[in-house]
Amino acid sequence: MKIKTKLIEFEKENRNGRIYPKELMNSVMEQLKSKNSPLYGELGQDNNSFDISLKNISHTIENIYVDDNSIYGNIRILDTPKGKIVKELLNNSQSIGIASRGMGSINSDGTVSDNFKLLTFDLVADPSFDIYISRNTKEKYIDKIQELKETWEKLELKKDS
Repeated sequence: MKIKTKLIEFEKENRNGRIYPKELMNSVMEQLKSKNSPLYGELGQDNNSFDISLKNISHTIENIYVDDNSIYGNIRILDTPKGKIVKELLNNSQSIGIASRGMGSINSDGTVSDNFKLLTFDLVADPSFDIYISRNTKEKYIDKIQELKETWEKLELKKDS
């Protein structure tokens, strides 16, 4: 399952009182693009951890790009235990929030400073920006058709062998 979505906004105060400057986020984007490894995200967020816990991975973030004052990307839900929880929630018409996880200083005016390092985007119940992923009925049917097609192909392969 893959969902195209907004990941974060900048030049706008979030519910945590933080403002991400556009110049900083453009720099962060360049760092993300230069990574040779996948950008994994977790279901839930441990604000005291700056490591990605393999047991909590639910998704990857792909095809990240900047448009206006936001970063967008594709969230690919993985077939991990936490990914299955996400799929179940989405398939039952629930919305899940997106939250950035990073480390760095915050200036007295609430702007995030230049030493900020973005680690990932996690899926959470209560995000600091009003950014959520959800699935509409059409997407659910498309996924079901794809699942049936893959099952059919597997049956065809078994039949031929």
